[in-house]
This record gives sequence, C-alpha cells and structure tokens, in this order.
Amino acid sequence: MSASVARLIAVPFALLAFALRVVTEFWVSPLALPLRPWPVSLAATVAAALAAVLIPLGGFWLCTRPAWRRPAAWGVDAGRRRFVADLTPRWAGPQAVLVGWLGGGMVPHERVPGTDRVRIADLGVATDIWIVLAVVTLVAGVALVLAGRPRLILDPHGVTLRALWTRRRFGWDELVPGGPPPQAKPNPRVITLYRCPPAGSPGPLLPWHLSADRLHVDPAFLALSLRRYLDHPEHRSAIGTAGELVALHDSSTSPMPAAPPRG
Repeated sequence: MSASVARLIAVPFALLAFALRVVTEFWVSPLALPLRPWPVSLAATVAAALAAVLIPLGGFWLCTRPAWRRPAAWGVDAGRRRFVADLTPRWAGPQAVLVGWLGGGMVPHERVPGTDRVRIADLGVATDIWIVLAVVTLVAGVALVLAGRPRLILDPHGVTLRALWTRRRFGWDELVPGGPPPQAKPNPRVITLYRCPPAGSPGPLLPWHLSADRLHVDPAFLALSLRRYLDHPEHRSAIGTAGELVALHDSSTSPMPAAPPRG
C-alpha cells in the first residue's frame, strides 16, 4: 500500500471520529449523567469520549498497518526529475482523526432543563457560526492530510521543504559537505545540516534542523541520500531517475567513499 492511498483512507476515519464525537456528546454522555456515584458517571463520560477517538485510530491502523513502516526509498517524480517524500501515514491518520474528533466537539450543545437529554444549544447566530466552524475544521483537516505536507523534495539543484505555510529551499552549494553526521539513534526525529555563511563572511556555520519524523522515508536513508549529493556533486544530475534510486540503495549497503577535498 502506498503512502498516498493510506492518507486517502484516513478521510473516512476522520469522518467517523467526527460522527462518534457528536453521538457521544448528544446521546452517550446523557446516559452517563444519572449514574451514581459521580465518579462512575465521570468515568463513563471520559471512556465514551476516548472511545470516539480510539476506535477510528484503531481502524485506521488495522487498514493501513503495512504503510506505517517508512521505506528506504524515495517517491520518483521522473517528469520533474526529483525525489519526493510526503507526510507519512503514521502521522496523517492520527492527525486526521484528531481533527475530526475536535471538530465534532465544536458542535454547540446544552442540557434540556429538567431532563437528561442534550440538544443543540440555542445561541442564536452563534449556533450557526459554531456549526460552520466545526464543518470547516473537519474539511480543513482532511484537506491538509491529502495535501501530504510537509513534503521534502530533492532535485539536481537543491533541497526544498514545503510545510503548511512555509517553503524553504537551499541549493546544494549552500550546504556544507560531509553532513548530516552519522546519527546516534536509528530513527532520529531531526537531521541537522549546516549552511555555508554568506560569501566573504567569517561567520559560523548556520544549522538547519530538518524534521524527519513526519516524512515517509527512512531517516537513515534520508541522511545517506543527503550526504551522497552533498559530497559527490557528480550524482546530482541523476536525481529523479529510477537508475539513481537503485544506486542509492546500492550505496546504502556499501561504504560510501569520502568526499573529495575542496580546493
């Protein structure tokens, strides 16, 4: 199962979380209110709210479990000559479910006086606003997951990280060869690269902390890919081809030669 298919599967589970949260607030929680003693009522209410998020999470995990393992591979965009790593399903699914669950909780409700029933709160125009906000939250959360952000792109000219609202790009020659350094942990959350200081400036190297835990690529393979293109510019022109992806796999199983000295 591909990462894009797994992210698509997150959509119905986000809708399920939204629906279960509404059912919990309007029908399940009122049944727990009369329970005595009060800790039992509280425990039942909390358990229902947790079930509304855990059931969709469990369902998503069961349906997409094979896609949660981050591969030692890139997505190949041969038309644009680039390697791509999008948002990993292990983040996309929980993110979509949580947004759906939060959206369901935004529907305004109130207890009917003298009963244990719950209804949509009568807040005038504010009621309509809150309902619209709940739907917008759900739609926005689903759209963000389908967009696959953050997205890391390697092309023959440099590295681009596209996040939700920002875009950062560095040319290969703007980054210091020899990095990122070997990671102490097998799955590091952050990979650190260093940017060269401005030309003619004696200033220190500037770190760029690349968050790797949300990308659908094995962090060690990501680090190896970056070192290959930083240390060996002759390989950059092949980025985005199937042959270069095979070469990357071959280099991951054999020691990589040291970078040539810079004159």
